[in-house]
Amino acid sequence: MNSHHALEGMYCLRSVQMKEAGINREFTGFGENPSGFISFSREKMSAVLMADSKLRDPHSHEKSAMFDTAIAYGGSYSFDGERLSTLVETAWSQEWVGTRQERFVEWEDGLLVLSAIGIPVPWDPEVRVDAYLRWEKLP
Repeated sequence: MNSHHALEGMYCLRSVQMKEAGINREFTGFGENPSGFISFSREKMSAVLMADSKLRDPHSHEKSAMFDTAIAYGGSYSFDGERLSTLVETAWSQEWVGTRQERFVEWEDGLLVLSAIGIPVPWDPEVRVDAYLRWEKLP
């Protein structure tokens, strides 16, 4: 069996934990109850949508904040059993198109844990964090 078969399916985001690089400050990303889904197809395509759950019905002055508190992208992926690499083919931010999103993959208490090390946070590109996203596979 190919290693990418282990990822196949749809997952629901359960938590986002971030650690600011260099100062060891920890915080939650995308609010206390982030919402999101990630899917991995048999054809090795993936799609990700994550958002801060507190922005439910934004007024016009809050719409720009929505861009900073959500992430959406999709594309083809490869998985070697430890590292997930997605070639971004479409995204909420055109800056991501054509880039590779690299994540380390672990399984912890039945959850898929995707970690990204030293990445900028969407709301402040000067701040670098290690991010740990926990996903539960849907039936």
